[in-house]
Amino acid sequence: ISTILNNLLNLASFNSASGAPPFSAVGLAAVTGSVIERTKMLAARKNIKVSTDKLSLTRVWGNHTALEEVVSNLLKNAIQYTPSGGEIILESRPDAKNRKGLLVVRDNGVGISPEDLLYIFEPFYRSDKSLHMYQQGTGLGLPLVREIVKRHGGSIDIESALDKGTKITILIPLAPSAKA
Repeated sequence: ISTILNNLLNLASFNSASGAPPFSAVGLAAVTGSVIERTKMLAARKNIKVSTDKLSLTRVWGNHTALEEVVSNLLKNAIQYTPSGGEIILESRPDAKNRKGLLVVRDNGVGISPEDLLYIFEPFYRSDKSLHMYQQGTGLGLPLVREIVKRHGGSIDIESALDKGTKITILIPLAPSAKA
């Protein structure tokens, strides 16, 4: 219940103008590293390898705590839906073409069906497969991620194939002093 309440409060704060968190230059590698450190025991329990690829010193314009929430939700989902012995790779680097910071979370988990991809950002949505296979979760993590990314002026894209895995790509504007 506390997880549901915290997620609802976070969603509500991002939907109110007065609740908008302060922005500054945030290093994506630092955010990613701290989230990996906090979730390593969760991954270890399932014998899942979490690694990084191309973690650069990319600095985006945003809120550190909110961006940690994004990475945390995505990494916990990847761990939850990746079978024992699987692998998750996180990547962050500048995207010079778009002057944005790129964050990628890729796993070799169960994947998401094309039908479910249409609804995964809806609050409380859970696919039939996830309801039967995985009892944890509130259905609020991805809606929260989408709202945070949107409030950061960014975009989120998901590619997935059943039984092959999922790749989530997020683009967030670079910090004003950052050079792509």
